[in-house]
Amino acid sequence: MALHQLMVEEGLVPSAGWEMRRKLVI
Repeated sequence: MALHQLMVEEGLVPSAGWEMRRKLVI
């Protein structure tokens, strides 16, 4: 998702949190 990508680039979402969200998104 573009929003998720932007958040990741901004660094607002923690690495661990992003890992879990990434699994949920995909």
